[in-house]
Amino acid sequence: MLVEMSLREHAAGDLSIAERRVANCVAEGLADHQVAERLMLSPRTVESHVASSRRRLGLRSRAHLAAHIAADF
Repeated sequence: MLVEMSLREHAAGDLSIAERRVANCVAEGLADHQVAERLMLSPRTVESHVASSRRRLGLRSRAHLAAHIAADF
């Protein structure tokens, strides 16, 4: 049941767990290299997650992503 709900939410345009973790760091104001250090990812992976998060949510900028995530809390 939980897996089905997660798949349904993901299909509806929600962020993946990895994208959400990166987006939360972006909302804190961290730069890509800082997010990479904190989450032990490569800077390129962080860039990819930011880009895919923006695309999924239909947001034009990193600042819009940060505002969107901050509004969820």
